[in-house]
Amino acid sequence: MEQFTEMLHLMPQWYWNLTVFVFGSIVGSFLNVVIYRLPLGQSIITPRSACPKCGHKITALENIPLISYILLGGKCSGCKTAISPIYPFVELLTALLFLATYFKHKQQLNFYAFFADLSFVAACICLIFIDYRHMILPDAITLRGTIVAILIRLFIPNPTAATASFFGIQFSALIVLTYLLFLAVEKFDYGVVRLAAYLLLLMITGGWLLMSMLYLEQYLDLQVTFLILWENYLGSRAWALSLANGLIGCTIGAGLLLALRQIYFVLRGIEGMGLGDVKMMLMVGFYLGWQLTIATLVIASLLGTILALAMFLQTGREVLKAKVPFGVFLGMAAIILTLYGQQILEWYFNNLISVRQ
Repeated sequence: MEQFTEMLHLMPQWYWNLTVFVFGSIVGSFLNVVIYRLPLGQSIITPRSACPKCGHKITALENIPLISYILLGGKCSGCKTAISPIYPFVELLTALLFLATYFKHKQQLNFYAFFADLSFVAACICLIFIDYRHMILPDAITLRGTIVAILIRLFIPNPTAATASFFGIQFSALIVLTYLLFLAVEKFDYGVVRLAAYLLLLMITGGWLLMSMLYLEQYLDLQVTFLILWENYLGSRAWALSLANGLIGCTIGAGLLLALRQIYFVLRGIEGMGLGDVKMMLMVGFYLGWQLTIATLVIASLLGTILALAMFLQTGREVLKAKVPFGVFLGMAAIILTLYGQQILEWYFNNLISVRQ
């Protein structure tokens, strides 16, 4: 690792910038294959890429990222059918995001963390474009990505602070309880069960807030006990802190979407969200940790709201019937927070402290 770091300083900065950009465009070319073939159940390895219109096999010279599209004039050399601009866009986007990832790591380059971030960004790019095209989020990426995220965070820890986790665990418990209560309402849809579930949820939520305000001393004692147990059992184990961060993250990320999905089903009688979004948040939650997972949901919701408002202004109430690929916004938010998450959190907490003062 030290020899690799020394080698980085021997070459000029522009060389590494160009290298990462070219590498990113090559990966983007492969991601195009994944985006096109995976939803169709085709192999991403064989056969060689071909024009979907005339079957012309794409040669090596016609498969140079970005450059070939320009030289071909955006058309197939066989049948002259227009090539979708999405292909060079994915290549360019991947190259730019890989370059941004390199800028994030270049000051204190950890080779393994760098490639872990590149892998996560690449997975999010695939999910964004697959969801945009097909309104699905394949298990081959989300569930396998979750397993990979767990392994990454065991060997490249992403620890969480004890004090913050005290509140994260409470939020997780409230989400799980909400889901279970509304699941009970669905399974035993009697008036008394529905009323009891609503009252119980109100009592627990209100009781939690009441305890934190009226019984502050006892609440603080509970927090101190939690901190002591946390430090005794997890404090010296980076992998355990990282695993705890991921577990809280996936519970909040996937659990909140699952709870909202269940609430919508109970109230409206229809499914308002696919399970693909829930599975995607398992991967995001384990990789980013619980604080950035909450930020992912917030930013994705803001992006989705902006799009919905724009569609409403254009189409009116018809937008209420439209299906929105929420995975697109989750992927965009996850990439933003992978690259700039710590800066965003620091900015938020610094402003929060300034407002309180």
